[in-house]
Amino acid sequence: MINHIHLRYTHVLTFILLHALLVSTAHADKRPFYVIAHMVNELRQVRHYLDRGANSLESDIQFYSDGSVKEVYHGFPCDCFRTCTKTAGLSEYLQHVRKITDPNEPNNYYDKMVLQMLDLKMSSSNNKKKSGREIARHILDHLWTPDGSREQEVKVLIYIESIDNKEVIYGVLEEFQERGQEARLKDVGFDGGQDDIFAIRKMFVDEFGGKLNVWLGDGKSNCISAFYPDGRLRREVSMRNSVNNDFVGKVYHWTIDLKLRIRLSLNLAVDAILTNDPEDVIEVLQESYYKNDFRLATPYDDPFSTFRN
Repeated sequence: MINHIHLRYTHVLTFILLHALLVSTAHADKRPFYVIAHMVNELRQVRHYLDRGANSLESDIQFYSDGSVKEVYHGFPCDCFRTCTKTAGLSEYLQHVRKITDPNEPNNYYDKMVLQMLDLKMSSSNNKKKSGREIARHILDHLWTPDGSREQEVKVLIYIESIDNKEVIYGVLEEFQERGQEARLKDVGFDGGQDDIFAIRKMFVDEFGGKLNVWLGDGKSNCISAFYPDGRLRREVSMRNSVNNDFVGKVYHWTIDLKLRIRLSLNLAVDAILTNDPEDVIEVLQESYYKNDFRLATPYDDPFSTFRN
């Protein structure tokens, strides 16, 4: 009798393990996807867009002329059908994100929010290196746990608009290094902006040794993105997929709201979409044509590695 029970227990355990293995394998075969809510510049918008399906947020950062952080704010002009004047203090905004993603908080978003994108509006800054150090300081002091005790921090993507703003990157690196936090740079990535993609590659490879985490993106405001050609985006995807790829981890498309355009983006196998309507991206991802190829990224996915299938 005991042997019979033991045999049944062994069969059940084997079935559970095989099922877990199959689920894990199927999970690994899907591209981890980042649904990035666009222009989240007010505290109450954070939960709002996460509840609508986003697993990542994008915010706009303004600077004073001396390079110090001014505020979270976009201003005019901005995307169609959006309010351009939402604002917050950057430290308060990042503290809010840290709090609601704390796994020890009730009703937290630890498993739902995995990436914070910071769109740096650099035109007003006359000290770009200082701006970079300011951003690094805000990440370390206000977004992340000071002692690094959280199993997975919210990852950060820093958009610098142009390679002309590369001093921002130097500033970020210097702040991390001087504070003995270099190891935590694994959770920070950079986007060189809208310049020629080969010039962007040259900057990251020649000046930074190809050691930084890099995203490439392309797009236009939602007012015209439906009509904007995708040639540059296709070249970015091709570069990402190349066996000789030595610098880019992810490629994303912005700002994409129409379902038809969302499908066209997914057909190119992008890793992320910046959108004003995250629920529509979620609906398309769940369509039969896409649900076996994509899944929402989790805190345990590396947003800076190249997905290989």
